[in-house]
Amino acid sequence: MSFESRILFESSQLRIGRFRCRAGSELWQTENYTGQFPIVVFPRIPVGIRQAARPCVIATPIHVMLYNSRHPYRRELIDPRGDISDFFALGPGLIRDIGTSANMQIDEDCLSPFASSHSPCPSRTYLIQRAVFHLVESGQSVDPLFVEETFMSLLPDLLRDSWISRYIPTGASSGTERGQRDQVESAKEFISREFRQPLKIEDIARVADCSVYHLCRIFKKFTGLTVHRFLTHCRLRSSIEEVMDGNLPLTRVALDLGFCSHSHFTNAFRAAFGMPPRQLRERPSTVLTKGPLPQNGKNSGN
Repeated sequence: MSFESRILFESSQLRIGRFRCRAGSELWQTENYTGQFPIVVFPRIPVGIRQAARPCVIATPIHVMLYNSRHPYRRELIDPRGDISDFFALGPGLIRDIGTSANMQIDEDCLSPFASSHSPCPSRTYLIQRAVFHLVESGQSVDPLFVEETFMSLLPDLLRDSWISRYIPTGASSGTERGQRDQVESAKEFISREFRQPLKIEDIARVADCSVYHLCRIFKKFTGLTVHRFLTHCRLRSSIEEVMDGNLPLTRVALDLGFCSHSHFTNAFRAAFGMPPRQLRERPSTVLTKGPLPQNGKNSGN
């Protein structure tokens, strides 16, 4: 099968599913449409996404992708594995409640709540999402209330950024701004493909066709992150699957991802996710028992 879209968990206001699209699928050649409800997508590997009336974005695990109901879009192949992502479809009641609690203005039918195509995804939010997804994908008996409550605790900050995001310029843009955005997306694409290699800022700037100084300035303007932090997040978020799988020694995981040592990897992992990689490998359930995320709109590893 060239693609798969499978629902793994469903309640009255939340659906959790996985999407897999191979490189040879016909979906790469045609316009795609989202389903009945708005969705929040957590990309696992880089893929180009061009939503209707919005510029092309290199979707990576550093951001969540946001789609309104029945939104047309096209995808562009970057990784030979195709498109691998997890999605969460939000019912109108859930969107309305989140909007009310956060004083957000939302359209009446709650089908087009997102003003931007993507939003920053803090590190611990990403880790909790992966833990929730592993839980529902495992086939174990799962308490629906626990799944819903855990995921809902992640939503307010993710959705708030989609309305007031300072990282994603919206509306009409000048030629200069469009050019800068294209340069940043080129840099993102290169980093998200090559993050396992020892990258130099000069190499990234060359791909983006700009000076090092210009790249550092516009990269943070459009992503909210420095180039180095974006690279580190790519490495760390990719490490989660390898740490949880347990097939490789942690030292090998660290070196394969571009970290200079096991201790360098461990310190970066702990700073981003609030626990060392060995704890995630040996006691993954602790991800979901560390208590709620802070309510000030930030958590570790932004």
